[in-house]
Amino acid sequence: MTFAGILPEAARNARIELRPKRVLASVVICAVASFTAYVYYRHPLSPRELLDFFLYSQITLLILGGGIYCLQSIHREKELNTFDYQRITRLTPLELTLGKLFGAPCFAYFVVLCLAPITIVAAYLSGVPVLTGLEIYLLLLTGAIAWHALALLISLMAGRGTFAGGIILLLILFWMSCLSGWDSGGMLALQGFSPYFAAQLPIAVAQPGHALGELPAGRDLLFGAAVPHGLVLVVLWMSLTAWFLLAVARNIKRDPSVYEIYSPLQAFAFVLYLHLIVFAFYQWTRVYPLPVGSGSSLHYDLREFAVASMQAEHEFLGVSFLFFAVFALVLLRNRERVRHRILKLGHGAVSWWSAVWPAPYLLGGIVAEGLVMVALIRHKLHPETGWSFGMAFFEVCFLAAWIVRDAIYLQWMRLRRGRRSLIGGLLYLIVFYVCTSALWATFAVHGSESVNTARLAPYLVPWAIFGFDFHGWVASAKMWIGALAVLGSEALVFAALQRAQLKRLRDSMTV
Repeated sequence: MTFAGILPEAARNARIELRPKRVLASVVICAVASFTAYVYYRHPLSPRELLDFFLYSQITLLILGGGIYCLQSIHREKELNTFDYQRITRLTPLELTLGKLFGAPCFAYFVVLCLAPITIVAAYLSGVPVLTGLEIYLLLLTGAIAWHALALLISLMAGRGTFAGGIILLLILFWMSCLSGWDSGGMLALQGFSPYFAAQLPIAVAQPGHALGELPAGRDLLFGAAVPHGLVLVVLWMSLTAWFLLAVARNIKRDPSVYEIYSPLQAFAFVLYLHLIVFAFYQWTRVYPLPVGSGSSLHYDLREFAVASMQAEHEFLGVSFLFFAVFALVLLRNRERVRHRILKLGHGAVSWWSAVWPAPYLLGGIVAEGLVMVALIRHKLHPETGWSFGMAFFEVCFLAAWIVRDAIYLQWMRLRRGRRSLIGGLLYLIVFYVCTSALWATFAVHGSESVNTARLAPYLVPWAIFGFDFHGWVASAKMWIGALAVLGSEALVFAALQRAQLKRLRDSMTV
């Protein structure tokens, strides 16, 4: 990869976006807006308010505006039927990807550059140090590149006629990132992923908090040590950019019918990376209100306590379930990819090892995460009575069996004929869980005394594992072990159905 290789695609996008009349209009508008704001700041705006206005404007414009341009860059080529011509160019996948990454949003960068002078003036009048100003723009740049890389990935994976859906998805993710933030009672000691932190940086000075359990301003807790939140954001955004670009570069020159966001090993590594973030910033102590006094003198004082072992375990398992559920969906193979495997591997593509796909990666990942979780709980919390390694490991195995069963079922459904076979499989799975939840709730409310709803929970509602405790384990251990055996049996049934479907695909190719 060379700069000369990236330049042609970036220049082509720049010619599209930076048309002379458009550039001239933008310069005039930015100049008028800057002059008006500078005159107006004297009364009633303060320099600080002026700085905030332009920083928030630049962040929104660069991330959302540039993100929409990146969404258009590949999707527009698909709509115009010119994307196939780019796939056969001499540019390498990475050169083509970087050309779009820095070329498509160039107009948003240009407008931000036009607004930079008035922002620098406002920062000078507000007394913002030069290093802080450089850090603001470093955060803005790295955050924008990460969001633009994500928008490119969405644009590549989206089909024709789904541009509006891609914009909605990008806006939802942006909104969720803006709402994220550190809370003394939350799970992570991380002050969120909001891109607007760059605008808040001038007031995020390194001073200890005044309330119990409050982090120093602009600091996160990394394995218990306070680190600057700005540094954390830069590292996270750069690493996420690398992951997004990897996904785009490995697919941008492929046929859309065989797109694969990541290879199995790459997807596995990405899930481990997400778990590492959770483990690194997990908040092992929380602030809780403690009642003091009684009667009319009752009041609550804030006290800091270590997290209960069962609470930490269930929080880790909940996050692990979310990550591995998405991981399972990424690993699912469509019919075209399976046909390529059959051509390449022959009879090996219809073996039992292929029939249990994607179980190996899911089992290995969940068990490895579970062992790390148990080790951290034992090291950090010194578990209280009522928590045991055996019970925790059983919960990990039950979670693994649950996800594996559903993943093999969805893989079998995706190999069946139909335009929306995977969506149909997901709908059937949702209907199944809704019906079993209703059945379990009916027994819980209207069931007779002979019906023990606690014994039905392992079979009807697997997510009851997240409410597990030591007393429930002692009282119904046999039922939970039986439910684990049922999940394993169901996974084998779906594996047999998937193997039969693989054989039918092989036979249809040899006729």
